[in-house]
Amino acid sequence: MVRSIRNTLIFGGLGALIVLLAVALAASTGLRRANQVLARSGYSQDQLALAMGLEAGVNTYVARAAMGIPMRARLEEREKIEALLLRYDASIRAERALLTTTGDAVDDADEELATVSELGRLFRAIRRDADTGVATERASLSADLDRFQSLVRRTVAQERAEVTETVGRFDQARRVIRAMAIALPIFTAFVGALGLGLLLARLRRPIARLQSAMAAVSKGHAEPVGDLGFAEFQALAVGFDRMADEIAAQRAALSNVNARLEHDVAARTAELEARNAQLAEIEATRRAFFAQISHELRTPITALQCEAEVALRGRSGDAAMLREALEQIMAQGGVIRRRLADLLAISQAEDGRLVMAQASFDLGQALRESMALADPFARASGSRVEARIDDGECIVRGDAGWMQQALIALLDNAIKFSADAAIRVDLARAAGKAELTIVDNGPGVAEGALERLFERFHQEPAGRARGGSGLGLSVARSVVDHHGGSIAASNRDGGGLRISITLPLAS
Repeated sequence: MVRSIRNTLIFGGLGALIVLLAVALAASTGLRRANQVLARSGYSQDQLALAMGLEAGVNTYVARAAMGIPMRARLEEREKIEALLLRYDASIRAERALLTTTGDAVDDADEELATVSELGRLFRAIRRDADTGVATERASLSADLDRFQSLVRRTVAQERAEVTETVGRFDQARRVIRAMAIALPIFTAFVGALGLGLLLARLRRPIARLQSAMAAVSKGHAEPVGDLGFAEFQALAVGFDRMADEIAAQRAALSNVNARLEHDVAARTAELEARNAQLAEIEATRRAFFAQISHELRTPITALQCEAEVALRGRSGDAAMLREALEQIMAQGGVIRRRLADLLAISQAEDGRLVMAQASFDLGQALRESMALADPFARASGSRVEARIDDGECIVRGDAGWMQQALIALLDNAIKFSADAAIRVDLARAAGKAELTIVDNGPGVAEGALERLFERFHQEPAGRARGGSGLGLSVARSVVDHHGGSIAASNRDGGGLRISITLPLAS
């Protein structure tokens, strides 16, 4: 069985090789003849063009001479005609070199060489007669020109006939090659089909079995090929079964990797979308912040200018009016300074440079100093601060300066919402902690927005209406966090906002 398959393939290969050699030999012979015919056709076409160019060039040369154009100006035209004659001669000699045997074609080539020589002689005579310009030479010039044109026309007719002849020979060679190209493959196909049919009749079962196994593997079901009945196919069956097992294992691994990758991509996409949304919100908030801070700084600066103008226009010696104007200037100047301090604190916190000292200080004293600094702004707003501070010291650890800035920010915020009303401040000690509350008389905040009050640049509509930067509460939270405490906001019964701070007391 094995030997029969091998012998069939060997004999089929030998038969195909013999047919291919015959086809190659016939094709080589036909192509060689076709190439020769094509080469002659190319030379004939080139010679036809050269002959026509000679006729046109000589006519132009004679016409320019008749118009009295100097010989020097006609030198380029003469050189061109001489170059055409040389090319014509070289083309004929190259064509004759293709003709390896004697016959009509060789005789025609020799005749063409003689014609080129005669054309050269006539052109020299025409050039001599045209260049002298003597009237007695005109009859000779006309006769030579007529002979030249007659010879060129005859040559053109011969070249056209030669082109037609070579084209006909090429068509004949092409028909022969086409017939060979059709007949030989048909015979080869017949013999091959006969041998292939015999071989396929004996290989149909193992091939069908392999196809079934391949279809199963493509659908993800590994199906063993088993015994195919031929030793040549048995190694293929073993390799195919091994490959199917490897593909199944790789599919399982790839499925797991794809699942993990899809999960990671989904998680990363969600994270990027969240961060993009956050960046968009931050950008919008920053834009709003710069608009608000410019407005808020413009307001106290305008107030400073107005108070200064009032003081300058006032009567000299009116100490009460001057003092009131200076207090207003002082209050507005403190507001500007505190806003700038808030901006510096936020910038340092963003850059990671918010450094706070660690020392013990009295929170009650820091609160009193903060209230004193905020008092001019409170009086300018028609507000008052009512404080209740436990007796004794309330010692905490941290940075007294930063804590004072946070307290001033909270007091300024309360004053802004408590025009013509009182602000209550309470400080007490309880269970090892300091508890500080600041309560204003403003409109309060919606319950859903309490958590966002301490976010950087966040402002509620009421805050934007009264002017603000959205920085004070954020600075306060950063300072309280650095002191290990907590800060929260809640609405007071009856209206107003309560800020509650809890700090650990120093041991």
